[in-house]
Amino acid sequence: MTEGNRIIVHWHGPVDSKLRDLLVRFPNIDVSVEPTTCSPEKLNDFASELLASDPTVNIASVSPDASYLTLTLDESVKTTADVAGLERKYSEAVGCPVKVQFGDIAPAKG
Repeated sequence: MTEGNRIIVHWHGPVDSKLRDLLVRFPNIDVSVEPTTCSPEKLNDFASELLASDPTVNIASVSPDASYLTLTLDESVKTTADVAGLERKYSEAVGCPVKVQFGDIAPAKG
């Protein structure tokens, strides 16, 4: 992600030697390393599992900085859904923040 003339690298876990070497190799570039709460792989795996097993999950997407997962649930569950309860349930299951929204999937027309 870039912010003006600065590059922000979102990183999960300890900064390894490859990243440190890259930062040293380009000293004239303003790079900030921001820690992330969750690993993108963990969020992607959880999203894939939900898409395969939970028919109310229409879309699952990892935020650009891998700080949370957004689940788009089917509109049919919106009227009976406790959003805070669902976010808590999914967040506890993956161990990372999860945001819930509602929407149907529309087929692409072409």
